[in-house]
Amino acid sequence: MSDDYEEKIRQEAEYWGRMSQTERTLRPGWFNNPDLYHLLGKEMLEHIALACRPGGRGLDLCCGIGAYAERMAHENMQVDAYDICEERIEQARQRARERGLANCINYQVVDLNHARLPQNYYDSVLSHDAIHHIANLDHLLEQVAGSLKEEAVFVVHEVIGTSQKGREIADRLLACLPEAFRIVRHQEEFSRVVGNRKSPFEEVSSKVLVDSIYRHFEVVSEKTMFAFAPQVFVLQYNWDLSNPQTRALATLIVELDRWLVKNKILRGSSVAILARKPRPQASPQEPPRRREQEPREIEKYREETEYYRQELERVTSSTAYRFGTFFSKKIAWLKRLLR
Repeated sequence: MSDDYEEKIRQEAEYWGRMSQTERTLRPGWFNNPDLYHLLGKEMLEHIALACRPGGRGLDLCCGIGAYAERMAHENMQVDAYDICEERIEQARQRARERGLANCINYQVVDLNHARLPQNYYDSVLSHDAIHHIANLDHLLEQVAGSLKEEAVFVVHEVIGTSQKGREIADRLLACLPEAFRIVRHQEEFSRVVGNRKSPFEEVSSKVLVDSIYRHFEVVSEKTMFAFAPQVFVLQYNWDLSNPQTRALATLIVELDRWLVKNKILRGSSVAILARKPRPQASPQEPPRRREQEPREIEKYREETEYYRQELERVTSSTAYRFGTFFSKKIAWLKRLLR
């Protein structure tokens, strides 16, 4: 391994160590807001649950502090859980001890770019927002495929990148939201602890991830999700969904996001894949063609479009919100997109 690689791996572990100090206290995004997490992440959580094989043996790749490894352990599974960051592994071990799961989960610091996995060993392997950080992706996928038992599953939920249209929608929505929804508290302290440096492996494999999975596995299902909504919610601190008006607004944003992805008007920023060990002598699958629709193709969704336009107008005119120009002049470009 080159000195450059060793330095990047050191930076990667250090970055996630700093993140583990801050993400729940200084950066509680939508994934740390339970109500918002279950509203936005409902489909994602249902997909991840496929990795739970009661009584089986599982592997959690890039496990972080162990939330999903714990979920698998609660299904009476014996779980191996690997991460590059020693601080996160120590946090995960402490959580497991506190929850009485220490005998169910084997946490280890492992560089998955060079990991060797046991053959025909696991009933399920989970990758949640993990392998898009892996530079040596083909090696890891080859190891995972070999580690699966015959009827085992590889459950993937991964970042593949937000489209330009998705980023534009998120930016415009954030600009339209009232200030109370745009306050990012503790940002200076967060920047001081974490620094401005990003993960050196962030999205390093996102563009090739799906095609690589098709080469190494038999894909049972594939679904994209999250066109723009996570970017709207990720750093927001004031989405109190116990407030009916706030919940209505958040629900509308989530429904619009799902509708745009479902009808292939926008590409999802994440992909959910269920895969199995490839059959002997089976030819590699061809991944489906992916593209965003041209404006003229959107015409056939006129009925659904009209519903969302009416909902946008209803939210805009609601006296309970008093948002003024929210979803009106500044959102006109989105209505043109849905026309």
